[in-house]
Amino acid sequence: MDKINLAIVFKYLPAYRLGVLYKLFEFDKKFDITFYAGNKEQEGIKLANWYLLSKKGNLKYAKTWFYKPSLLLWQKGIISQIIFSKHDVFIFDGAISHLPNWIFLILCKLTGKKTLLWSHGFKGVDKGIKLKLRLLFFKYLASGNIIYGNTQKKIMIDLGFNPNTLTVIYNSLNPQLQREKLKCLVDKEIHYLKKSWFNNPKNFTIIFIGRLVERKGVSDVVNAIYNLKIDGIHANCLIIGKGNQENALKRLIEKYNLADQIRMLGAVYEEDNLAKCFAASDLMLSPGNVGLNCIHSLGYGVPVCTHDNYEFQNPEVESIIDGENGVLFGYENYNDMILKLKEYILSGRSKKESQASCFKMIDNYYNPNNQAECIKSAVAKILLK
Repeated sequence: MDKINLAIVFKYLPAYRLGVLYKLFEFDKKFDITFYAGNKEQEGIKLANWYLLSKKGNLKYAKTWFYKPSLLLWQKGIISQIIFSKHDVFIFDGAISHLPNWIFLILCKLTGKKTLLWSHGFKGVDKGIKLKLRLLFFKYLASGNIIYGNTQKKIMIDLGFNPNTLTVIYNSLNPQLQREKLKCLVDKEIHYLKKSWFNNPKNFTIIFIGRLVERKGVSDVVNAIYNLKIDGIHANCLIIGKGNQENALKRLIEKYNLADQIRMLGAVYEEDNLAKCFAASDLMLSPGNVGLNCIHSLGYGVPVCTHDNYEFQNPEVESIIDGENGVLFGYENYNDMILKLKEYILSGRSKKESQASCFKMIDNYYNPNNQAECIKSAVAKILLK
C-alpha cells in the first residue's frame, strides 16, 4: 500500500481543531486524507474557516441535519463514500447519540473498512443497558478508538478492550500562536489594562473562562473572591463567557460590593484579546470541571485550579500536576477550594516559574503535532490487526 486513504468525518469542523488538521495535511507522503464535514454551527462552538482549510487539503461538504442541538440526525453522502470510495480507514466522531454513526460503523464492518472513533471514551459511570450499548458501539463495531486521556484508556482496558486498539491523543489548541501573542505583549500594556479593570491592578488575579451555567460552579468564583477578601486577601478576578447565570452573578457581585475586584467581560473569542486576559492573570479557577479552557490557560502559561474527582472531570484534567502547573481541591468541597487558593496565593510563587511548568506540559503532550502523530499511530495499529 503506497498511501493510506483516510477519511475523517465530522458533523462540523470546530476552529479549535485547526492546528491538528493542518498537521495531518502535512502527512501527504503517507496519507491521502479527505475531510467530510457540515458547516452548521452547534452549541455556540466557533467553526473553522472552510476557505483556509480547503487550501491546505481535500475538504468536502457533507450536509448535516440535527434533531436537537448537537445531536446529529443525518449526514448526507457518507454512505456512498463507505460503499464506493477507496478509503481504507474512516475516523468518526465517537458520539453514541449520533444515530448515523451506528449505520456508518455497521456498513464499514460489512464492507471491510477499518474505523476509528475519536471521543472521550469511557468514564466508568455507565451501567446496565447503557454500558452494553457503549461496549457494542466502541468495542465491537469500531476497529479502534482515539481517546483524550489515560484515565479513559485504563477504564476501557479494565472493560476488556485490547490496549493495541486504544490511542491517547490528548487535546490541543494552537500553542505556537499563543506564544507569538504573548511575545507581542509588554508588561506596561498589561499593567494599564489591569488598571482600567481594577482598583488595585497589582493584586493577584484569578480568571474564569467558560459558559456561565450552574454546573460550571461559576458562582463559587464570586463567592471565593468574597471569602478571600474577608480573610484579608484582595484578589482580582476576570470572568469571561456568557450564559444563563450572568445576571445572577452581577447581583452577587453587587451584593458583596466586589465591583472594584471583579470584571465581567462577556464572551471573548478574538485570540488577541484572550492573550491579554491570560497575560493579566495568575491562576485560572474552574470550580465545576475543566476542558479545553484548561489547555487554553496552560498554553498561555497560567496554572489551573479545579477539583480532583476524575469521574466528573473531562480528560484535560490530566494535564494538571498538583503543585506544579495547577492546584487540585476536593470534589464539591468549597472550603478546601478556598484553602488551596489561599495557600497558592500566599506561596508567592513567581509567574515565570509557573509559566515554565505550564509550557512543559503543553510542549510534551497537548499540541497539534503530537495529536497528528497519535492519529497516524492509531491508523497504523488498526491496519496491522
